[in-house]
Amino acid sequence: MELINQLKTYGIDFTSSVYEDEVTYIADLKQFIHSYEFLQLGQAIKRKQWQAASMKVQKMSAKAKNMGMTGWEHLFTGMRQNINRKNESEALQIMSVVTAKRVKLMELL
Repeated sequence: MELINQLKTYGIDFTSSVYEDEVTYIADLKQFIHSYEFLQLGQAIKRKQWQAASMKVQKMSAKAKNMGMTGWEHLFTGMRQNINRKNESEALQIMSVVTAKRVKLMELL
């Protein structure tokens, strides 16, 4: 329960997720945070593979929403908008914020 409360400081709310079991939730959250999807998204943006980046960020955004990552929604929305505009520098800047949050979460989990 303490971990669930700590996650709120990172914009992650278990009560907003589709999960009912905290143990499963923490395991899935850990798997998502440690996944290569973040790396793949960054690579797609850097390589200007806009369609792949758009599909990846859409998938990740839906996953984050299901996991109650309400504080991350604006980041994924901003990234999606910049990908649609093919604005590499802004998309990568948002990606760096996401990466910083992700590293802090990896330390917590």
